[in-house]
Amino acid sequence: MAMLSIEMYLAHKRGTTVEQMASVLLMPAAMVSERIEAARLMLDYQVRITR
Repeated sequence: MAMLSIEMYLAHKRGTTVEQMASVLLMPAAMVSERIEAARLMLDYQVRITR
């Protein structure tokens, strides 16, 4: 099961833990955490540009 970084971010915002996603996606927790942070930064950047 593949997830986009933004999907990981949204799942994390809804309460799914990094460890839960890592086990489902068969990925290291550090990689999941990095992707969530990348999505958060991307969204933050987009919000600043559109203002």
